[in-house]
Amino acid sequence: MQDINMTKIYIALLAVLFILLIISLYAFFRLKRKLKKRLLKNLENYNSQLHDLEKEINRLNYIIADYKGRLKLKGKDIEISADNIDVNELILQKQQLEREQQHLQEKTKRLWEQSLAIHKEKERIDKLRREIEARHREMVDSVNYALRIQTALLPRREYLDQLYREYFVLWMPKQIVSGDFYWAKKIGSRIFTVASDCTGHGVPGAFMSLLGISFLEQIIGANPNLRADEVLEKMRDMVINALQQTQQSQTKDGMDMALIIVDTQTMKAQLAGANNPVYMYREQELMEFKPVKNPVGIYFKQRPFEMHELQITHDDVFYLSSDGYADQFNAKIGRKLTRKRFKEIIIKMNQEEIPVKDQGEFLKEAITEWMSGGMQVDDIMVVGLRF
Repeated sequence: MQDINMTKIYIALLAVLFILLIISLYAFFRLKRKLKKRLLKNLENYNSQLHDLEKEINRLNYIIADYKGRLKLKGKDIEISADNIDVNELILQKQQLEREQQHLQEKTKRLWEQSLAIHKEKERIDKLRREIEARHREMVDSVNYALRIQTALLPRREYLDQLYREYFVLWMPKQIVSGDFYWAKKIGSRIFTVASDCTGHGVPGAFMSLLGISFLEQIIGANPNLRADEVLEKMRDMVINALQQTQQSQTKDGMDMALIIVDTQTMKAQLAGANNPVYMYREQELMEFKPVKNPVGIYFKQRPFEMHELQITHDDVFYLSSDGYADQFNAKIGRKLTRKRFKEIIIKMNQEEIPVKDQGEFLKEAITEWMSGGMQVDDIMVVGLRF
């Protein structure tokens, strides 16, 4: 009991630190996007003005040179044919040209002053951009540290090696941290395995995943004999209470979850799902255990969660996933992979007798090929298990 309390305290402290980090990151990235957009627009305007000024200066220099040439030419005319030229008229023309030249010089001076001001502003913008880039690097470093915290709360590979005969975990965050998480724990002869998809992705999703891991530790640690559907019911209650959700509130955050509990002594399995199904491949057939169409959280029509119970064998392979894999788009045809194609890939892997431990890499290559270089639109997580 003391170990459980210490675990709760440790997770609570991590949650507080993680929350503060997430809030600061979220505020910074919003401010950074606004500043960057504004600076880029200003810099584009300044560059355009500078280009126009340089063109005007070149034009004026050409006019000045032309006037100088005309003055020299007038002087030569005077020397050559002074007897035949009205000297007073030439003097007036020369004075007019000198006034125009002075006016052009003043205008050129003003243009150069404006050009210098633009250059100084550009230098200021460049300095500010460098400061933003430095802060961006600091924030990326902070998010990478947040990833280390999130990864530390996920089950370690050494621990998973003790739970399953074979397994794989495909975990591909859309951003650095993920709203998808997996969780596993063995208490006595019972092995609990969860794959969850939290509302959102990136920093907000990672925050929800931290809550989910903490709640699972508390629920299972306090009562390891709960049925699979009871675990989801208690998870729903804790999420609603923690986020202070009501039917009238605007906060509709929650989690989609697939859960399997296996008793290794009796080889009986309990399956339950909140929006996400559990798949089982047995004897050349893929079976899908439907979830209840409710999230773990507030919902306009809350239904009780249901449980499937069955006897399993060591040859059965179970698959738990978020909807991220099926929701990825093909960049060429603009369509989602869909759950139907996802199930076809699972069947293909098993028909080709690919070992479970290698199926994660097979799925990764398949989804990468499907996206055809397009952007990943959601977190991806698939877990394969053989007990």
